[in-house]
Amino acid sequence: MKKSVSLLLSFVLLTSGCPALGETREASDKERIEYALNLKNDPDQEWSYSASSDAWTLSVVSAVCAPVIADEEGVSVCVPGAYVTGIDTDGDGSADITGDNYAGAVKGSLVIDYDAAVTSANGQTYSAATAPVILNTGTAGYGSSRNPTASAAYAAQGYINVACGNRGKQDSYTDAQGNTVYTGDVIDYGQEDYVFGSPTKNARHWSVFVLRALEENADTLEPLFQ
Repeated sequence: MKKSVSLLLSFVLLTSGCPALGETREASDKERIEYALNLKNDPDQEWSYSASSDAWTLSVVSAVCAPVIADEEGVSVCVPGAYVTGIDTDGDGSADITGDNYAGAVKGSLVIDYDAAVTSANGQTYSAATAPVILNTGTAGYGSSRNPTASAAYAAQGYINVACGNRGKQDSYTDAQGNTVYTGDVIDYGQEDYVFGSPTKNARHWSVFVLRALEENADTLEPLFQ
């Protein structure tokens, strides 16, 4: 068994550390992540404007590439209107929708006015580049919370608000095989064990590169553990 484990570790280290394989996989993962989280590629994202608060708020969008519990893994942002010229809806870089002609939630990208400034009640002056960011998670400790919408309450002070959901320690989901899988408890059965082909003993706290090497080379590696 020790020989098998040594062979496995050697194989994993070689495949995950090899420049030709490791760097290619890393680049591929980076491109996939950046594409998935780029708002321009999200057909569901949209911005809403509050005239009373003079703030633009982004609808809840996914904060991760492959959410396990989508209702708890989203994020929303609220940006003071002073920093925003408007929304670019056609990708040309100019503001097509502004606070003056806003009629309803709109898809597009913020056009930022980096010269604009807001002075808070305590006398601090901020710009889009220096504005403090307030992060609200909606929960404490290891609890879970559903995705909230960012608040415009801080806009008048020049603060940007980011609000996100939170996947809790005891959250679970049902996988394709009908198994209940806990997503937060690192001591949960199956979290650190690995059995080829098992939906529960999938060691999902191991390195993604190690797991990928195991999956892609299962035919070669599995007999070593028999």
